[in-house]
Amino acid sequence: MAPSEIMEREHHHIETVLLALRQTADAMLQGQRPDTELLRAAVEFLRIYGDRLHHLKEETLLFPRLAHRGIPDQANPIDSFRHDHEQERALVRVLDDSLDRFVRDQPGSGDALAHALDDVCATFERHLVKDKATLIPMAEQVLTDADKHELETKFAWADRAVGMEVVARCVEFSTNLTAEKTATQ
Repeated sequence: MAPSEIMEREHHHIETVLLALRQTADAMLQGQRPDTELLRAAVEFLRIYGDRLHHLKEETLLFPRLAHRGIPDQANPIDSFRHDHEQERALVRVLDDSLDRFVRDQPGSGDALAHALDDVCATFERHLVKDKATLIPMAEQVLTDADKHELETKFAWADRAVGMEVVARCVEFSTNLTAEKTATQ
């Protein structure tokens, strides 16, 4: 599978989880209590699948290869993607902290959790749009067939480094969210 297809598949799983988080935030605004187990699993998914796997592939494998092909590494657009990743990491930490405070039933924690969910969703959604509109087309344009083959091999290595069972668990979480949504419609 081509690197761009791998990235797009990973984007799909991330988008599925973001949709569930967006729906949770909307439900909270209507006075519903969120499923804290779902939120815990979503935080774990974003940390492992979104960051340790997807961002790792971009930052340590794709970005250097793009730089090798003449895309500036320390200026837009690559630096902008790195900045987004740092912002996403920080927001996932805020979400996790907000969830902890909500579970402990601290005053104002419901509003803080809803706000954290909104921030995470908005930031990740903007980043994914940028990935699709800029990063993937740029990679398709400048990477050679040899680059793509090498990245495909290294992406598979990254999956194994995270743990195939961990990756499968994350994909299953996303897939189950899609199945649950379909079942309730």
